[in-house]
Amino acid sequence: MKESKIIISLYFKPQYSRESFSKLIEVFEGVSGSFGFQLNGYSYGYYKKPGSKLKGEEGKYEQFDKNNLYKLFEKFTPGAIDLSSAPADAHVTRDSSLFIYYAINRPNIAYSQIVILIDAHHANEIAKSKTDIFVDILKDTFLIVDVKYGFLTQMSTKKMPIAYFVGQGSPLKMSHEEKERDRMWRQHRGNYDSMIWDIFWGNTLSKKLHGAEALKNITSIVGEENVRDLTDNMVYIQLPVSLADAVEGNDEYDRLRLEVRKAITPELLMVK
Repeated sequence: MKESKIIISLYFKPQYSRESFSKLIEVFEGVSGSFGFQLNGYSYGYYKKPGSKLKGEEGKYEQFDKNNLYKLFEKFTPGAIDLSSAPADAHVTRDSSLFIYYAINRPNIAYSQIVILIDAHHANEIAKSKTDIFVDILKDTFLIVDVKYGFLTQMSTKKMPIAYFVGQGSPLKMSHEEKERDRMWRQHRGNYDSMIWDIFWGNTLSKKLHGAEALKNITSIVGEENVRDLTDNMVYIQLPVSLADAVEGNDEYDRLRLEVRKAITPELLMVK
């Protein structure tokens, strides 16, 4: 079992076009290849008709075949897909070196979501030589879907990060901060496009929403080299600590998160 996961989580308005779906699958293949993996399994959740029960999401994982995914997309209303790079007979989300969850359409949820989980030790090693790897992933995704909010962070595998970051909480012990963050997301997630959940190691922020003054103040905290344009309106902010040190309880990481929180207009923060 891997000890911790890097999590990339992105939120955007639902899109159902065959073109955007196929382009995202290509991006996911690229993400896998960037970290030296190959996608080898998938599970597809779908609705046989609008309003029906979600089918297939908890079913058996099939050998990855994007053409089969395209056929399912065209035949049924999409719900969610899982893609993985995992050893044979492994527990897919726990032992996968790379796991991608794409929630396309969920009842009573206003947004679509992409969550990418990567073995943290492996990601740390790759990021040492490919310093722009996360920015490149974000830019490729932003070209296809209109992402309103996103972040990069890490969490112990034992805390089941996939459950936590899709808003299902975690059945295992969380810190007080994690519990409060989970509570605030459940309360405010309908405002995913007008508020931010919290400050993490990496953060995608709207220039229009936060304004030039706040972004100027954030830049003075993290340094210009850690602020990157993703689109005309979206900017990527990364805290100036190593990815390995971006964990709750690290004094410098916690200090920087607090400073950036203070630079954000309070009404735009779910976690104060």
